[in-house]
Amino acid sequence: MNRNKIFVIILFVSLILISIVLFISTNKKYNKMIINADEWNEIISSRKKSAELKLTELIFNDYKLFIDEDNSVVYYSIVDINSKFNPSFKFKTNNSSKIAFNNSLKEDNLETNNFYKIIIYNKKYYHEYSLCLTNYSLINIFGNNIDRNTSVSIELFDNHVNRTQKFMKSDARLKIDNNNFFLRLKKESIGRNKRSNPISILGFDKTNEFVLKKECYLNEKTKYVRLFINNKYDSIYCIEPVNIYER
Repeated sequence: MNRNKIFVIILFVSLILISIVLFISTNKKYNKMIINADEWNEIISSRKKSAELKLTELIFNDYKLFIDEDNSVVYYSIVDINSKFNPSFKFKTNNSSKIAFNNSLKEDNLETNNFYKIIIYNKKYYHEYSLCLTNYSLINIFGNNIDRNTSVSIELFDNHVNRTQKFMKSDARLKIDNNNFFLRLKKESIGRNKRSNPISILGFDKTNEFVLKKECYLNEKTKYVRLFINNKYDSIYCIEPVNIYER
């Protein structure tokens, strides 16, 4: 057998092995990574707690979770599929770390203060996070001087049952009035001008103007969402389509 054939065989086998490793590493199931209280305590007692060890990304069933790093809380917006309480997952940290969970996910803990626990750890350090299960979609507003009228960008995770594209981004113009957040969605045109960006989200008809209210009555025109500002969780708000400049 000549060298070229040997090289091809070695390369083929290597690619197969790499594919197997990638498949295993990217198709972990939540329930497989649950550890008991003794195992959890062993991790904590043999390592130092460190806020410098960070969970930079956690994905359940191909959907990115929102992470409030300041408070070490991860928010899992439930999508109604069969594996919602035993999702496949992937994760990233800022250091080579392992991950574990403390308990199986249950519907009884949706929209309660009974948070689950996540721990990431390496040989020397650990960092614990809380995991919040929510029925509500998630919206994150990014920008400077959020307490005034300004240009911002938003990220939305829309868990609405008929929404195919769950995750979306948009630029926006923010207007604040009586602690309500008015958003007019924008996008950049070919000429680099900002124009309206009407979209259909949360089961609403297509529009580019919304208001987020802390106090409201839920009806067919409103939905609950969890609001984040610059990745930090704020509160539960009602969201509804509105004409900003009529107010």
